[in-house]
Amino acid sequence: MTGRPLSGVERVWLVADRLSPPFVNQLVLEGEGSVDVDALRAAVDTVAGWPLGSARLTGALRRARWSPDGAPIRLRSVDGAQWDARGPTGAPFLNDPLPPATGPLCELLVVAGSPPRLVLRSAHAFMDGRGTLELSAALFALARGEAVDPIEL
Repeated sequence: MTGRPLSGVERVWLVADRLSPPFVNQLVLEGEGSVDVDALRAAVDTVAGWPLGSARLTGALRRARWSPDGAPIRLRSVDGAQWDARGPTGAPFLNDPLPPATGPLCELLVVAGSPPRLVLRSAHAFMDGRGTLELSAALFALARGEAVDPIEL
């Protein structure tokens, strides 16, 4: 059997996602200049090949587990011209689901606007804030052309 069993706290976050969807981590990065979308796409494609990068929830009750056979992490470009990055107004993309049973459980958004922004989103039942930071560090290191060890599921 591949993947790993669901923890007790992950079960709590799955319930939170059903009660108040989407229950996700959202790391917003704001910058200057332009975004190298090709480098980010290559980084996302690399992570998509890791078990963590294509996970989904399988099974139920005691047999529930994260399996590495879901939809891969995705890169999307979205319009953020009306978004100030201080709240959800003007950012309907922040409400898009990251469905546990099918995935993707993570996505990187390139938000068009001024200033340029990137948003790394992850399903909280699957990944906590620290995991999201670790994933962001791996993605940006890969985008810079650095070697990175795969993050385990």
